[in-house]
Amino acid sequence: MSKSQQPESESQSGVSEQPTDHAVTSDAVTEDVVAVDSAAQESLPKDDPETEARIVEEASHRANWLAIAIGVIALASTVTLGWFGFLEWKRLNVTIAALESSQSTVRGLSTQIAQLTPRVEAVEPRFVDSERRVMAAQEAANAVLERVEVLAERLQASQVDTRETYLLAEAEYLLKLAQQRVLIERSPSNALTLMQTADALVAELADPRLQSVREALALDMQALVGVPELDVLGVQAKVSAMTARLDDLTLPVRRLSAPVVELPDEVQPLMDRVSQYITIHRLDAPITPLVTAADAGRAREVLRLQLEQLKLAILREEAALFESTRRAALSTLSHYFDANTGAGAAIEAGLVALADVPVTRTIPEASEALVSLKSYRQQLLNRMAAARAVERTK
Repeated sequence: MSKSQQPESESQSGVSEQPTDHAVTSDAVTEDVVAVDSAAQESLPKDDPETEARIVEEASHRANWLAIAIGVIALASTVTLGWFGFLEWKRLNVTIAALESSQSTVRGLSTQIAQLTPRVEAVEPRFVDSERRVMAAQEAANAVLERVEVLAERLQASQVDTRETYLLAEAEYLLKLAQQRVLIERSPSNALTLMQTADALVAELADPRLQSVREALALDMQALVGVPELDVLGVQAKVSAMTARLDDLTLPVRRLSAPVVELPDEVQPLMDRVSQYITIHRLDAPITPLVTAADAGRAREVLRLQLEQLKLAILREEAALFESTRRAALSTLSHYFDANTGAGAAIEAGLVALADVPVTRTIPEASEALVSLKSYRQQLLNRMAAARAVERTK
């Protein structure tokens, strides 16, 4: 019994020493281990010491391993709790820093609000005054709108024009423009285009009462078709080309005719000797003085003005002025400049060619359609006004 008791005491001492090595073991675990050992000892036969010692040793090993497992679990729990605690501490620090930043921001905003409060209080009366002005302006605008609506209603009530009168008014305006092209610009082609447009507007109405207007319009267009076209721009371009060559004009080299002498054959040798000292010319025209450079400059400017007058005469369709100016330009050219070669010959040929250009033409007024359309529009307006007056009396 002494031997069996000794291992039991050793096992008990071993079991009792384990809690001192691991702080996490509890008294309840120790009591369970001791109870297991005592139960094992009671179940074994007391007369077998070796078996009892082996059972006690196995129980001691099991208790040791159980204590180690419990310690590892406790250590892992401690590390896990510490890690989560560290994360929570770090998150708490971040939250605290954010709260401090928010508090500083709130303090700054509070300071700004405190600084802006007097300004807001000072500006508030101005806003009130502005609101009053806006309300007054809005009331005035509403009053104006009401007046405009009233006037629009009155205008609509007194309006007698319809789509027909609008088209007729447009056609009348086009006919007025056509008459202007004929009388002022003297352009039958443009006037004819405007009349064709007016005829299309009148035809769009398809009103038999406008037959007289369309007949007068057809007569006016027929009269303008036969008017010949005058190339005013072409003639002016030719005259401008002559003006550009005025600076190239040269003075005449000789103004006397070549010597013409008819003598007998026996006298000819003697005259040949005498001709070395005496020259005989036959003059068919009076002698004119030689042209100086100053005279040539003045003559060039006179010729330039005459060419400009040709442009004006063709534009105004004045045949007498155009012809007299053309002849005067030819005379000035032949008297002061060399008209046989170079620029003088070209200008002279151009002036001679202008003699065949038609300058004047007869353009009819073509106003019958305009008079007829005005008369019809006035009658239409009178009928519509009378009809509106009858409706008001009802």
